Formats: sequence, C-alpha cells, structure tokens
Amino acid sequence: MGHRAKRVLTGVGAVMLAVGTLGLGGSAASAVGIGNIDPTQTGSITITKLTQPDQVGGIAGSGAIESLPAGSLPLEGVEFTVSPVEGVDLTTLEGWQDVPEMTVDEARSLGLGAPQSLTTAADGTATFANLPLGLYLVEETDFSSAKQNGEDVQITSASKPYLVAVPSYIEEAWHYDIFSYPKNSTSEISKTVDESEALGLGSPVAWDISAQVPKLGAGDVLEGLRLTDALDPRLGYVSVSDVAYNGTALAASDYTAEFIDGEVVVTLTAAGLAQVQGDASGYALTFSINTRVTSLGDDGIVKNSVSAFINVNGQENPITSKEDTTEWGALRIVKSDEANGQALAGAVFEVFASEADAEQGANPIAVDGATEFTTGDDGTVLIAGLLTDADTHSKTYYVKEKAAPAGYILSDTVHAVDVVTGGIAAPVDLSISNTAFAFPNLPITGGAGTALFTLGGLIVLAGATTLILRHRRKIGA
Repeated sequence: MGHRAKRVLTGVGAVMLAVGTLGLGGSAASAVGIGNIDPTQTGSITITKLTQPDQVGGIAGSGAIESLPAGSLPLEGVEFTVSPVEGVDLTTLEGWQDVPEMTVDEARSLGLGAPQSLTTAADGTATFANLPLGLYLVEETDFSSAKQNGEDVQITSASKPYLVAVPSYIEEAWHYDIFSYPKNSTSEISKTVDESEALGLGSPVAWDISAQVPKLGAGDVLEGLRLTDALDPRLGYVSVSDVAYNGTALAASDYTAEFIDGEVVVTLTAAGLAQVQGDASGYALTFSINTRVTSLGDDGIVKNSVSAFINVNGQENPITSKEDTTEWGALRIVKSDEANGQALAGAVFEVFASEADAEQGANPIAVDGATEFTTGDDGTVLIAGLLTDADTHSKTYYVKEKAAPAGYILSDTVHAVDVVTGGIAAPVDLSISNTAFAFPNLPITGGAGTALFTLGGLIVLAGATTLILRHRRKIGA
C-alpha cells in the first residue's frame, strides 16, 4: 500500500480521536494492507459513556483502556443509536478514499441504513455486536434517564455525533471490535430554603441556589447560562444577593438579575461567561433569592424550584432542581368566661417562640406586622401565619395574655400550643377562659340584710350628729 493509503487511514483515526473515540490509528497501515481485511468477519462497537475527566481532552490509547481517566465516571441509562452509512465498502481501497475527510453531514447525505439503539448499563457500556463491516454513524439520542452511581444525573448536552469504521487500524493491526468513549458534561442544581429569620408571616425567607457550571470538554464553549425561578404567588420578591462563582463574588457587570411577571431571572453576561470557560469551568454558581411569605393559601405549603438553561455548543437544555418547601399554619384563640362560657371580646394576646420569652414577655412574634392580637365580639382572634417544620409539619408556640377583658382577672399562664401546617380555613384552636372579678352581693329588697344596713346607717348618722353638737358648744364657749 502506498503513502495515499497511509494518509487515508491516519486521517480517519484523527477524526475519531477528536471525539474521544479509539478508532483507526496513526501507524503505517501499509504493513498490513487493505487486502488483509477479512470480509467474512463481523465486528462490534462498544460505547463507554463517561462524565468529563478532571483534565479534558481525548482518551489516548488503543482499543479498550484498562482504567478511566481521573474524574471520569460511567453514566448509566444513556441511549445511543448506531446507523450504517450506505455506499461505503471498507473491504476495498476505493471505499476508504472519501472516509478521512467525511463529515457527519456528508455521511447523512449518503443515506443511512437501519438504526440500532441501546442504553448504557451501570458501567456505562453498550455493545453493538455482530455488525457487518462498514462505516457507522454513532449518535447519543436520549440522556433524560441518565444515572451516575444509581442516582439521577442531569446532562447539559449530548455528545457530538461521530463516525466509526469497522474494522479500524490500531497499532499496526486491523481490529474488528472497536471501543468508543464519548463524554458528557453534567450539572447539578439545588435550591434550599433558609428560614433562620422566619417565624411569623411577613418575615424574611431566603432561597439559596447552587448551580454547577458543566465541566467543558476540549473545544466546548459555554454560550449561555441563565437561571429562572417562577415564585409561588404567596411569595413576595425582595432581591437577589450574594452572587458568586466558586466562592468568589461576581461583579455587577458579570450578571443581570430581574423580576419579571412573577419570575426571577439571573443571567450571566458576556463578562460573566468569560470567567467560567475552559479550565475555570465545573464549579458552582451560587446566589440567594430573598422573599417574604405573604399569605397561607389553602394548605400553608409554599413550594419552589429553580431551573437552569445551560447552552453548550449551541445546545440548550433545561435542568430543574428538586422542590424545597416552607410550611406555615394558623392559630385561632377562643376566649370565654370560665363560669358561663360566654365569649369575651377585648382580650389581648402575644405569641412567643419559647416558654422563657413568654414568661418574660420578651421578643413577641410579629405576624404580618402585628405583635398583639385582640379577640373580637365572638371571642376569637385568628393569627394567620406561623412557621411550621417541613419535616414534622408542626411547631410549638407559646401564648400569653397581655390584657384581660374589662371586669376580668389577667391570667399569667403560659399556654403551649402545637401549630400544624395548614391554610387559614383549618386553624388550630386554643381555648382560654378568664375569671371575673368577685364583687360583694348587695341586697336590694327587705329582710335581715336590709335591717342591718339600715341600723348601720342610723349609727353612723347619730355619731355624726354628736360630733356636730360638740363642735358648736366649743364655739359658744
């Protein structure tokens, strides 16, 4: 075989290595020759689907490799489709002539035969066996069910389609079983609620966002990155803060933050994208969305998630976080007369997060701006908006009376109550009664009581008369 054949074989090998495929190698094919290809043989293509390694680039070697590059992990559940390119006979020299410069689009224009599809196993492999000799187009056709170590993983973009020759010339020999190692960039996104400053409706609730910028492969370009969060209608938007990449604060010119029609949109500008390319890729973009819960709604459960739209090489795929929630409930205090159960208006209460605060009357909780809650004519007051725990769906609060209704004794009892998650239509009731002041019973009709009061009055009158007479005598003297 002459120098032309050597150039043809070497060129195909370079194309496949550029996409991370171990295919036709760069050694002198003339030592074996096209004529030594066994046309009765069948071959195979084994795909091992991987994440991007710590050091990006092609996987060097020949045929199957013994160990994966550092940082590369196998991806399960990714579908690949292999299609034969029609009209290419690799058992002849003529069949190889156009292969080294052939693009994927040119291969498609020749026509494709019947496709075969397989999904990668837990070790990331899928083997297309018993393939007739020829040129094959390999495409990643579905990554929506991808898993890594049994856990769902979000792939930002499919690997580029590529061509594989069966057989391929590797290390001065024809190989009929070909091994291919396409890689994917992956991303993770999370949203975590921060309720550290929240107890009553209207207090701050922050949502901490972390979105991993995908690790980019050789030649990959991150063309766009934006994150969107359609806030629950019960959340009032305040601001976006603490925008950082890999722990370093971004400048205001690196991103935009907007609130449009109920949706928070954070977008990296050209200046921001320039900071996350190449070796700088693969780290977390973080920020906080600051809100306030403004109402309970029907169930008191405010759910929220965030989506990232990551554009790599012109492919944009949405990645959505799991929902996080903040839960709230309502408390209704029912005030009545201890003796007769009559509803009492005008009782004033405060709510506290701890028993100690309640006993001291310190740090009353503000709900929608109010810290005092007064019963109405029906003896009730609704406190619509107390934080509950999203795991236990309840939280203990402490209630103490600050002012009693007119004519009633102020109670110093601290009442513990478990508020449960729910809307304003299903509050937790806390019943509290008061004792009226005890006044003496004054008889208003005859009888012994009347006689005694009359006698007492006469005695008082007589004493007063005596004092007046004595005083006059002293003046006359």
